[in-house]
Formats: sequence, structure tokens, C-alpha cells
Amino acid sequence: MSSSSSGTDNSGSAKRTPVSRSQARATVNTHSICRDELMPLEEAGRRLRLGGTGMRQAQKAGLRTIKFGRIKYCLGSDILDFFERLAESNDG
Repeated sequence: MSSSSSGTDNSGSAKRTPVSRSQARATVNTHSICRDELMPLEEAGRRLRLGGTGMRQAQKAGLRTIKFGRIKYCLGSDILDFFERLAESNDG
């Protein structure tokens, strides 16, 4: 039997393709919010699956944003805190 590069190792399972750190982070953060992150408001809306109207409603309801130039940003910690406050107000 000759050895060929069929993409499997001796155990018969497929070999893993190396993934760069940026690719791994991109796949992990597809819809997650991390406390130590700063992101444009548009990206926050995409991750929360909210459109422009939903994000404007969140801002009116108290979501803190930072405007720098023409772009609004928000901190992951502000988004998480906003939803914690929202949950507490819905509980009572």
C-alpha cells in the first residue's frame, strides 16, 4: 500500500485546516457581545439582529452611545447593562 495525501490521518478522520486568530474570533463573535468591545452601532444592531428602528428605540430607552465624527459607537458593557436594566424593569 502506498501513502497518499487523501486529507485523512491514519485514524480515518479528516485533518483540521489551520484557522487564523482573526478568523476564529470572527466566527465566535458572529452574534455575541463582549463587555470589553467597542463597536459601531450598526455592528451592534447586526449582532443583536435589530434594524435601524430597533436600535433607535433602544437609544431612546437608554442605550448609551458615543458619537465620534459621523459614526455612533457603543461599548459591549453598555449594551449588556442596558438589557440587564430592561430585564429588571420587566420583572417588577
